[in-house]
Amino acid sequence: MARQQWSSKTVFILAAIGSAVGLGNVWRFPYLAGKYGGGAFLMPYLVALLVVGIPLLMLEFAIGQKMQQGAIGAFKKMHPRFQGFGLAAVISGFIIIAYYAVVMAWTLIYFLAAFRVSWSENAEQYFFESVLHLSEGISTVGAINFPILLALAAVWMMIYFCIWRGPQSAGQVVLWTVPLPIILLGVLFIRAVTLPGFLDGWQVYLIPDWQVLLKPEVWSAAFSQIFFTLSLAFGTMLTYASYKAPDSEIVQDTWITALTNSAISLFSGFVAD
Repeated sequence: MARQQWSSKTVFILAAIGSAVGLGNVWRFPYLAGKYGGGAFLMPYLVALLVVGIPLLMLEFAIGQKMQQGAIGAFKKMHPRFQGFGLAAVISGFIIIAYYAVVMAWTLIYFLAAFRVSWSENAEQYFFESVLHLSEGISTVGAINFPILLALAAVWMMIYFCIWRGPQSAGQVVLWTVPLPIILLGVLFIRAVTLPGFLDGWQVYLIPDWQVLLKPEVWSAAFSQIFFTLSLAFGTMLTYASYKAPDSEIVQDTWITALTNSAISLFSGFVAD
């Protein structure tokens, strides 16, 4: 049976961007920039992007496109002893999606609660008590949290139906799910500039503290951010590329995906700060 392919180059790029852009862009990048010297963090981040991020992303695109198989099959096809690398990538990807699914379940609960703005009086108390039903400690066994259980079941069902027909169904989904969050970021940006003190937040975000560049943990955080935000070594990008034609463009797709992902990270900093 011939392997399915993405309906167009645009759909593939949207799928790749959709895999790359996520919590790492909206939550983690602004947090790291604020923690590690504001604008100074952009230097190790860009170094990591150029030295590690783009080359490895290009490599994953090339392997998947050449081998026309997922992570396990692609590495096994390269050499039988490499099959373990593909398995490790799949396990890593599953761990990440299991974590993301829980966050998506929380988001679904908040979406339903938004019609009443249930958290307006005390947002922290609402999250810990009404959403999580947080117990007193690890030694206290709480009851089953049915709202989260039902929300999580709904999320996994949505994930299944997004991918059940491979790139055909996933391609239709990304046409909506990738542009909409970017539009939402734009709306939040407009809201942010209307709040008092937004320029102070931008100063913290942009003004560099060059002394932090002497700290090894800053560089470690930048390189780990690149791996996380570009979905490197998870098998995702490799698998996506396996649904491209073997003679498709690789270099251009890599640059578009990586630069778009970084641009959204930088823009998220203005929204979050």
